[in-house]
Amino acid sequence: MRGREQAHLLLRMAQQDLYIMEAHVADMKLIDEMWGFHAQQAVEKMLKAMLTDRGVEYPFTHRLALLADLVRESRLDLPERFEPLCSLTPYAAEFRYSPMVATAAAPPLDRAVILALTRGLFSHAAAMTGFAPDRG
Repeated sequence: MRGREQAHLLLRMAQQDLYIMEAHVADMKLIDEMWGFHAQQAVEKMLKAMLTDRGVEYPFTHRLALLADLVRESRLDLPERFEPLCSLTPYAAEFRYSPMVATAAAPPLDRAVILALTRGLFSHAAAMTGFAPDRG
């Protein structure tokens, strides 16, 4: 699979995480650890899509700051407004599997802010890679 095709596959998968986020943004029955997991996954896939589209190799990692740094080091546009999304890294695994740790370690997620930033990053990554999002 070529870089652009792989990037679009990653963005289609990120779109599914974004759908779950949107569907459950106000659903407090879904704990932050699980909602945050989908937010982290969406952002990770978007950053990896941007890198993949340009043929930039990246390590197997869930660390969003590392991926964001690679995007910038590769001279790809990544506006500073998306920087707060890097704080979602712990939701990749540690908080999801240890809700008790998350409760003590992290304040409640501001889902509306995170959702708005994630939607913005999705639009940005889609524009950079020529991806046409599903509208259905």
